[in-house]
Amino acid sequence: TLSFMLMNMVPNQPPEDLIQCLDAALQLVQSPGNPNVKTDTASVLIQKSACCMKLGRRSYALKCLKKASKVARGECEGNSALYMSLCLRQVGVHLPTSAAELNDDIRSLRYLRERVHVENRDYCDICIRLSNLLMCCGDGAPRDEAVALQKQSDESLLQLQQLHGPHDEQTHSEARAFST
Repeated sequence: TLSFMLMNMVPNQPPEDLIQCLDAALQLVQSPGNPNVKTDTASVLIQKSACCMKLGRRSYALKCLKKASKVARGECEGNSALYMSLCLRQVGVHLPTSAAELNDDIRSLRYLRERVHVENRDYCDICIRLSNLLMCCGDGAPRDEAVALQKQSDESLLQLQQLHGPHDEQTHSEARAFST
């Protein structure tokens, strides 16, 4: 992983070389003596997914993220990989093609909503995506849950704005100019 980080710092490093380095790192972190094998494997797979996206290999990037989310399920890296795969598939923006996909996406987003802290910046996005998918299910309980999620998302967005303030997303130079 360290060699990947060093190679990543070199300008104009081709993603193919980075992927080869990550494949070697993957073999090393999966050794039987590694106590953090799940989280390390998920971290390397997430990095590999990012490199595959640079090459335009979207389906392989999704495959890496799905594997990472299964390997480290319940761990922070596993939840991150699951969230990244849902975002990459644009869950809640485009309708899934089948009922099974819709159920899987709803199940995954509910799982993430339980695990992600309310103060996390991704929490609002998870609520909105889940609300969008539940609206597709029709009238009744799913629609009521979707409306409740929209309200919850609005409330958490206001809390986030109060917690983090308007200056968190400014660059250092803008913040320095503002402070002077």
